[in-house]
Amino acid sequence: MACRLIRVAGRRSFWRLQTARFAVSMPASSAKPIASFLRSSLEDNEEEIRELVSEYSKHRPSPLSMKQLTDFGRTATELQSFNFLRHEMPVRLASTMQEIDLLPAHLTQTRSVSIVKNWYRQSFKDMMQFTDSASVDRGAAKWFTRTAAGIKQRHANVVETMAQGIIEMKERYGGDEVNKYRYEIQYFLDRFYMNRISMRLLLSQHVALFADEETGQGHVGIIDPQCNVIAVINDAASNAQRLCETYYSTAPEIKYEAIGSPDYGMTVSYVPTHLFHIMFELLKNSFRAVVEEHWEKSDSLPVVKVIITKGEEDICIKVSDQGGGINRSALQKLFHYHYSTAPQVPHFRPSDFLLLSDMFFAA
Repeated sequence: MACRLIRVAGRRSFWRLQTARFAVSMPASSAKPIASFLRSSLEDNEEEIRELVSEYSKHRPSPLSMKQLTDFGRTATELQSFNFLRHEMPVRLASTMQEIDLLPAHLTQTRSVSIVKNWYRQSFKDMMQFTDSASVDRGAAKWFTRTAAGIKQRHANVVETMAQGIIEMKERYGGDEVNKYRYEIQYFLDRFYMNRISMRLLLSQHVALFADEETGQGHVGIIDPQCNVIAVINDAASNAQRLCETYYSTAPEIKYEAIGSPDYGMTVSYVPTHLFHIMFELLKNSFRAVVEEHWEKSDSLPVVKVIITKGEEDICIKVSDQGGGINRSALQKLFHYHYSTAPQVPHFRPSDFLLLSDMFFAA
């Protein structure tokens, strides 16, 4: 029996991001010299952009906890959020841009990674127009919110496009070349995807709070202080079953077991869309494994079990299936980004991913 385990944060947040208050990591004294680089010449001056990226990447992002984001979202104004993010986002974008440039040339020269680099470059330029302290007013805050929404949309397919870059490198230079740089690529992608989550969280929270987006009842931006874990998992399971049935014409049933809260009233302060995505991926993998293991052996499929345990400080979610398990020889490869047991999918354009998202994640 194969088991897959994740941990949803409670008071000890998965982010482990703690500060005493919302604070801009960049010293105030550095803001004016950096802002002096800006003006219309930035649009086409690559040297100035590189200097700005280098300068901003020297500063550390401000660590933030889920509690801080929630408390800030309940009381902050659009102007206050704008004043924080106009310095915070360039720091985070610049750090990621610097790390992309340190990747092996065979990877950065692929078409897909070049697309990702251009997205980050354009988003950095978009943010730089707000760094001048003279532009801090309500009108600028409104424009910033629209810009943030645009950046969020621009980066919607970063994960798929970066993954496609790894595939392109492997197809062009062979698996041995990817394996040669596997540790560098693994280290980079771990940081890259985590940084992307944090940036997207900040942008989504700001846009949800101040762009008149519809949010769930009781939500603070995209955060649900009383996120119903069972309900989110059930929603993810329904979507995963629908996808499995589309591909295999069948799907396993799912069975829940709650430990520590018999009435199934398990709630946690969390971002429901994040939990949904995690559970969708886990259940999708479980359903595929169960179907492929049993559909020629039996008329019925064993159920996939989801066990939710509520502790004093967190909630633990365990997905258990009878999908045949994992070969010991493959264990070391499981968390490599270039390894998968699933059949390779055909090449997609970014627009194709949007269509797939619309099919299976329609609001």
